[in-house]
Amino acid sequence: MGIFCINTNLELATEFVDFVYRLYCSDPAWIPPFRKKQLANFASSETLYDRKAGDSRHLLARTNGTTLGRISAFVNGSLQDGDGEQVGTIGNFECVEDFAAAEDLFNRALEWLEAKHGVNRIWAPINFDIWHGYRWMTQGFIQPRPQSEPYNKSYYPDFAERYGFTVKKRWESIDIKGQEDIDRLSLPHEECYQRFIRLGYRFKPVTKASFKEEIRRIHEVLADSFSDFLGYTPITVERFQRLHAGLRYALHDQLFCLVYDADDQLAGLSGAFLDPSEAVRRMGGRDHLLSKVRFLQQLRRSKHVLFYLTGATRETIARRVGFGRSALFHFAQTMRAAGLDSFTIGPMLSDGVSRGLALGDAFPAHREYALYEIQR
Repeated sequence: MGIFCINTNLELATEFVDFVYRLYCSDPAWIPPFRKKQLANFASSETLYDRKAGDSRHLLARTNGTTLGRISAFVNGSLQDGDGEQVGTIGNFECVEDFAAAEDLFNRALEWLEAKHGVNRIWAPINFDIWHGYRWMTQGFIQPRPQSEPYNKSYYPDFAERYGFTVKKRWESIDIKGQEDIDRLSLPHEECYQRFIRLGYRFKPVTKASFKEEIRRIHEVLADSFSDFLGYTPITVERFQRLHAGLRYALHDQLFCLVYDADDQLAGLSGAFLDPSEAVRRMGGRDHLLSKVRFLQQLRRSKHVLFYLTGATRETIARRVGFGRSALFHFAQTMRAAGLDSFTIGPMLSDGVSRGLALGDAFPAHREYALYEIQR
């Protein structure tokens, strides 16, 4: 078996992308990514993410002309652990169920990070950066999965742990179905919401028509709110716009809101979208005109909602005004008014404030995810 670098080889870059479609082609839970976008990422020398002192290496494992797996290794000068140590990452990992192939890929990726960049603390998986996708699914493979959440072969976490990775952090997501459960989740926070409104806070919906105008404010809130989030690295507003321009098609005219305080200062956001999962699946990884028509037709039928972008500015958090609980109550009441009664919340940190304060133990997780770490 050989390990090949694709960075300067267009033919192997194409194989790097095509391998995924073959690996998952018979998996009904898989939602194909856009092939043209994937090819543009790996077949170009253009910087793939905003970074200082950044570098990357993309590798294929092949034997007798057959691809067994792939992996990428990244260094981003902006990514450091809480103690200030530089962190390297590996991502884009896909592999047949052959631990020897996975082991060779892990070895080569980690050897490159250590030898070329002196990095010996590595997180996995992170694809370029957390803005492009990260974490492996560890539980919930038989549950329906929103397109916004990670998906992978069920043996990847086992491969990682056999190699020596340990869990850095865990996340989970929860499906809420029916008005009774929505009320059980949200009504305990009504008093907090009423106090929040009396303090002068207001929810301003972001619509399809206003999305382009508001996306800079969305970026501003996320950059402030998630600046201490595990794995966060800065992203320019221009790149943020390019990555998330398609989200406007999934906007419901009342469910995604920017939140302002009594002085009309931006305080946070409460972000929910119509679930585009089945609409994206219908596109089959293609973005030609017919597939876009299929997407829009299917999206109009969507009655499930994804609630996963709640965030408050650090100033709002410091005021301790109950932002998260108020946002959850407002979202639930808006859902009721719109005649919707099914949504997914998360992924959220399993030991995070959102999980403890808003949900507690009353709602078990439907899917679980993990970010792994290894130190050499």
